Amino acid sequence: MRSSVESFPETTCPVDKVRQDIHRACVQSAALRPGFFSLTVPTGGGKTLASLDFALRHACTHGHRRIIYAIPFTSIIDQNAGIFRKVFHSLAEAWGHDPVLEHHSNFDAPSEPSGNEVPLWRKAAENWDAPLIATTNVQFFESLYANRPSRCRKLHRIARSVIILDEAQAIPVFLIHPILHALECLVKDFGCTVVFCTATQPALQQRDDFPIGIPAADIIEIAPAPAALQTQLRRVTAEPLGPLTHAALYEHLRTHAQTGALVIFNTTRAAASFYHLHGSELLKFHLSARMCPAHRRAVLSKVADLRRSGQSCLLVSTQVVEAGVDLSFPVVYRAECGIDSLTQAAGRCNRHGEWGLGPDAQGRIYLFEAVDHPLPSPLAELQRAAGISKSQIIGKFPDPLSLEAIEAFFQQSIWLQGGHAGKGWDKNGVLDCFPNGDSAQALLTMNFASAADAFQMIPTATKALLIPWDAEGEALAAELRQRERTGIPPSLTLYRQAQQYSVHVYPHEWPDMLKKSESLHEGAFVVLTQANQHYDPDTGLKPGGNPAFLYV
Repeated sequence: MRSSVESFPETTCPVDKVRQDIHRACVQSAALRPGFFSLTVPTGGGKTLASLDFALRHACTHGHRRIIYAIPFTSIIDQNAGIFRKVFHSLAEAWGHDPVLEHHSNFDAPSEPSGNEVPLWRKAAENWDAPLIATTNVQFFESLYANRPSRCRKLHRIARSVIILDEAQAIPVFLIHPILHALECLVKDFGCTVVFCTATQPALQQRDDFPIGIPAADIIEIAPAPAALQTQLRRVTAEPLGPLTHAALYEHLRTHAQTGALVIFNTTRAAASFYHLHGSELLKFHLSARMCPAHRRAVLSKVADLRRSGQSCLLVSTQVVEAGVDLSFPVVYRAECGIDSLTQAAGRCNRHGEWGLGPDAQGRIYLFEAVDHPLPSPLAELQRAAGISKSQIIGKFPDPLSLEAIEAFFQQSIWLQGGHAGKGWDKNGVLDCFPNGDSAQALLTMNFASAADAFQMIPTATKALLIPWDAEGEALAAELRQRERTGIPPSLTLYRQAQQYSVHVYPHEWPDMLKKSESLHEGAFVVLTQANQHYDPDTGLKPGGNPAFLYV
């Protein structure tokens, strides 16, 4: 890690100077006692590597056994894992195996695998037997309340770990009480350290109107003067545009974003519609979770190269671009959302201070309502957050990205959502499954099965569809078919490759996708056939079932 950081070139960029200060603060804080930490740094402040360096040094000092890096979105886990592998490349060569384990829900091995290699994959994935785990919030938190053996096998590995929660404010409000309860248990009873990484401000501290939060005295802030950092790294001015049709949005873009722009919609349907509907004087690209990770990575690489060389382009995307993506545009457009999401989108605008810092910074982010594609009912949480932004923040604060505006947003979106007896923070009654007290009667009445059913971060489970997107994807599908014919089980390498070529499909369209696919290795892999017909080279997997519900 040290050699990786020291290899960074000397820079006179003001933003890079602030990033170096943040990194030094992480190094200096690593020796502090285990417990809860917060790293409050604006987007683009270098949290990923800085928090990893803190975790490594903290683990070495206090004897922690591994680092668990939990990310809110499956769509960016491969990017973060790629950063970690680059850092530990020399270590992987010396050990002869990869120290980084990715574990999310894209692909799981068959329930009863055969052969020698698949059990090794299952053992590593289910047991988290690696020094650095890159996983998702869903995989991490649902495991803590699971009752299935495959989910529970990793629990003993979590003890004495350093747990980094990236974008901690993204924890779902309706499960926030059982989540915080579990984290306190891990810290107090199992020797863990938890780091809350956030671009806004600590939203999980205990307050008069949020009694279930972590006591402020128990959380150590790593960042040097978060409020000052917010001022130092001010790069964007936010401006509301109100309701806009696609046509009106495009006209605004033509006159205000001639040197390039990022447009972020809430649904894949809206993003694909805008991308296909209008031509553009700018070279345009599309990004969404309907594209497999390998496809998204190729698009991001092209866009990043164009932006670094100063060339103009238009990127039309969903929320997948809002976290863990190092892109910088002079102008960003964001469809209606919560202020926390608006802050994340602003992190893709003037990211490196190319268009100035402070009050005179020229970065612009425009908030608009997508008239042609209003928020669908399945996105109830996003509807609520967008409503709070519209009624409580926009027009009431001169700067909707200010710390004061963010605090007002969190008050409405998190702290005041407890309702009667705090049930709004545990809507499904997860903690009701565990009676208080340590009496024999209390222990005997703990209902682990009901808790597992109640603790569902994503109520609608998705299934993975493998896309033979490019030559490597086609070769992967061919290899899987060959092994199916000869009775050879898939290898660990094939499972890892499959993660890069999979798209999550919702239940309402899965039956239609099965008609266009072939099932291999007892259903472990479902491969899209005739991908040239069912997978758009620009926007990814074409809709199946009812396209109105494409809200990925």
